[in-house]
Amino acid sequence: MREIRPSDGGVCVFLGVVRNENDGKATVSIQYEAYGPMAESEMAKIARQTEARWPGARLLMRHRTGRLEIGDGTRVRELWATLSREVPLFARFPSPPPAAVNREYVPPETVLRDGDEVAFLPPVAGG
Repeated sequence: MREIRPSDGGVCVFLGVVRNENDGKATVSIQYEAYGPMAESEMAKIARQTEARWPGARLLMRHRTGRLEIGDGTRVRELWATLSREVPLFARFPSPPPAAVNREYVPPETVLRDGDEVAFLPPVAGG
């Protein structure tokens, strides 16, 4: 998804957090591994269902694996920085646009929690 169209809607990101403990035991990091063929098959299924429901829809899905470190909680500004590095569409903006978490405007320092819905509201022009 390198080019944005006026008809494009929104961006949906699934975000997880690495907790510092599990069942009372300290966690330093996790190594996320997955069965690639199964994940890719499920992503293709989601793409087919989306296209059937919304013809002309465009999807960009990335299956991520690897080592994930714990932190003090991902903040809105850190999510934006990650998206700007990994998704060319986000890198077009020189700074993070206003953000909402769970449908309420928040400052960039806001800590995200499991299950939060985040929306970035880039500037738009219309006539």
